[in-house]
This record gives sequence, C-alpha cells and structure tokens, in this order.
Amino acid sequence: MRAGARVFGGVACLAAALLATAGEARAEEAGASFDEWITLDEDPVREPPWVKIQLGLVGWIESRSRIRGDRRGVVGTELENLEQGQGLDDSGVGPSWRISVGQALRVGFKGDQLTRGGSFQQQDEAVIFNGVVIAGPGGYVRTRFEFLSLGAYASWSPIAGADYRLTFLGGLQYFKLALKLTGTAELSNPRVFSDQAAGELLSPIFGGQFELRPFDALGVYTRIEFMNWSWATVGLKDAQYFDFRLGGRVFFFDDLFAFGTEYRFLLLAAKTRSQGSSRLDGAVGLNGLSLFLEFRF
Repeated sequence: MRAGARVFGGVACLAAALLATAGEARAEEAGASFDEWITLDEDPVREPPWVKIQLGLVGWIESRSRIRGDRRGVVGTELENLEQGQGLDDSGVGPSWRISVGQALRVGFKGDQLTRGGSFQQQDEAVIFNGVVIAGPGGYVRTRFEFLSLGAYASWSPIAGADYRLTFLGGLQYFKLALKLTGTAELSNPRVFSDQAAGELLSPIFGGQFELRPFDALGVYTRIEFMNWSWATVGLKDAQYFDFRLGGRVFFFDDLFAFGTEYRFLLLAAKTRSQGSSRLDGAVGLNGLSLFLEFRF
C-alpha cells in the first residue's frame, strides 16, 4: 500500500509538472501572437511628398471694404462700405498658388491676387478722399481695388501619424493694396475727378495646419495664418492679417495628383500713423471658395 501510494504520488507530480510546462508554452505562444498582432496593427507614418505644387482659382463671393483718407488738413469721408456705397463689385475671381519642398520640415512660397472694378453709383453726400472732392451730393462714384499677396514660409510637423498631421509655420508676407476712386457730376459729363492710394507692407506671419486623412483617397484640413500687432516703425498701427481655410482633397494615381476645394476667409486692415494732418485707414474682409489642382512628387 505504501509503495503504491509513493508511485501514485510520483505520477501526480510528473503530471502537474507537464501541465505547468504546457501552460507556460501556451502562454508564451499567446503572448507572442498578441505582440505580433499589436506590431502588425501599427500603421507607419504617412510621409508627405518632397515637392508640392498647388495652382488654383479663388472665387470671392462676398466682401466688405472701408477706407478713409485725410490730407493736408482736409478730413476725408468715412467710406464704411465701398461695395454698397461707392460702386465696388462685392465679388471677383483671382489666382492662388503655393509651392513647397521638404517633408517634416518644409520651405515654400505662396501668392494671391485679386482685382475688382465697379460701376458708377450715385452719392447722397460729398465724397472726399485724400484731400480731393471726388463727387458732391448727387454725383457719381466708382471704385477700383487691387490686392497682391506674396509670401515665403517654413513649416514643421512635430506630430504626425498614419492619418493625421499637425504643422506649425512661420514666415514673411508681402502685401500690396491699391484703391482708386473716380467721380463725376453727371454720367453724361466726361469730366471726372479721381484719386488713388496704395500701400505696401512686409510682415512676419505665424500659423498652423491640422490635417486628417481617414481614407487613402480623401483628406480634410484646416489652416490658419495671422498677424495682429502694431508696426509703428514702418508707419503703421493696428495692422491685422487673418487667413482661415477649411478644405478637402481627393487623391489620384498613388498620391501623384490631387483635386481640392476650400472655404476661405481673409481679413486685412491697417492704419497709417498720423503725419501732421494726413492719415490713411483701410480694411477689407473677403469670403470665398477655392478650387485647386495639386501636383505631388
């Protein structure tokens, strides 16, 4: 009996050891499978192309512009809405382009241009601009507006994954604004009075972009660029620049080509520092839709 008990005890210990060994092997195999599954599930970071060239047209469908020009002690008229009051078209179409090179760290150049004209519109009161009486009460005024923006920038994407990318940017932006007011007493009278003003500004800008790409063929993004502080050293104060974009792209041919659209809101405003009895204040706000082609290499 005692011998049988010892044999049974030995067999039981051997069986327990075998079961423990098998359990450890299964656990190691399961752990390896789990680790392998985790590794396979992690998608690599989607790197941007080295070169991106974006060409598009912006249809500015709504705008509001204001200006006041004083000169040599003659106080100018506060023209609060040139589109409604002085015959400036509130819509227009202009080109837009952007070229950049790099990957996580990129450098690029960009530009926008817009020209808007208008037709004569009758005035309820005198319009005085830059010391010139453009039109008296009952006269007619029309406006022409030109806008040019060129920029150079560098961007950095510190946070990126397979379907998202966060980018910060900074650079220099050049602006040129030109406005011309033309007036006449009667539409049938060829005699007209006109004056114009133009301003240029070179300013640092800052901003960022967040992009999502949930599908291989589709991506969406939002982008903000801004500048808002005083530039007394260049004769400006209360200078403001704000450019907001919300858009999407559809990709073709293994990311070599993309077609996109975006909503844009643009605000630009500046006041010249008073020089004796002369000053010039102006601002323009624009809403528009853009269509563009993007080539990626």
